Amino acid sequence: KRLYKEEVTRRSTLNSIRKKTDSDLDIPTLIQLYNYQKVAIEFGLHADLRFIDADQMGLGKTPTAIGIAELKNAKTLVVCPKGSKRTVWERQIKLFAGKDCCIWGNDGYEGDINAQYHVIHYDAVKKQLKELNKIKFDLLIGDEAHKLKNHKSIRSKAVLGYYPERAVYPGIKTKWVVFLTGTPLLNKPIELFTLLHHLDPKEFANAWTFLKRYGGKDSNDPPRNLDELFKRISKRMIRRLTKNIRGETANKQRFDFPVELTPAQTDAYLKFEAKLLKHSRGGVSAAVMPALWDFLFEIKFPILCKFVEEMNDSGRGVLMWTIQRAHAE
Repeated sequence: KRLYKEEVTRRSTLNSIRKKTDSDLDIPTLIQLYNYQKVAIEFGLHADLRFIDADQMGLGKTPTAIGIAELKNAKTLVVCPKGSKRTVWERQIKLFAGKDCCIWGNDGYEGDINAQYHVIHYDAVKKQLKELNKIKFDLLIGDEAHKLKNHKSIRSKAVLGYYPERAVYPGIKTKWVVFLTGTPLLNKPIELFTLLHHLDPKEFANAWTFLKRYGGKDSNDPPRNLDELFKRISKRMIRRLTKNIRGETANKQRFDFPVELTPAQTDAYLKFEAKLLKHSRGGVSAAVMPALWDFLFEIKFPILCKFVEEMNDSGRGVLMWTIQRAHAE
């Protein structure tokens, strides 16, 4: 009875926090967080800092996570997708915390190994797992955490651990875990199980039981009991929509998306550039530049399309300037 009453009180508290528009928390970031970001941190604290921040894109999940790390002075490992995301995290940590990061890749790390913040992309975790676990992090931040939905994928095993192969995949052990994702549920309820199990293995203990109760295995097994599922996950997830955040995000925002070329793209670009310069007497002329811009824009274009779609899905308009008329059309 005591445990039951504690759980009822806990869920009631979390639900009341979720509805708040402001928080009295003092978050020691260099730039003051929005009120709704402080509410997310307060929710996380009452969820033992093992939760999913599923706010829509544009609401600033990155500063929220940095705010948690600063509040707890936590040794923090950020795991994010490969490419521009690492640059974004490095810039945001410098902006909100005033600190440099240790950046990890497949071949090792760059920066101070004793830094509070370490950033690594998902595909490098397996190669650096032993070295990372020597550091003993307090907080794990999983950016775009829906990429961990398949518990048998190498990236999920490396980050979260995999008990049947625990000697090879012990996972990254931390006291606190914050998963960030704007798309927490892609197609099926089971896609949430891997994250929920890692956050609360007692509440979400068995994947088969979860699948049997909530369905969604395939087209012949439609999702069910979703109201019950919502109540169960509500103590581990907070999600706000842009349209419900009043006033604080009304100002114009600028988003930088540096695009990191793959080795194959870099090689193709250098060959294309050499071919153009061969016929321009060794100099870069005004006639050459548009061709280079077009080449690079073809690489940027899919990322731009994804960004616009995400903004539209969150009910936000986008105003763009471009010289790429064909792409604009």
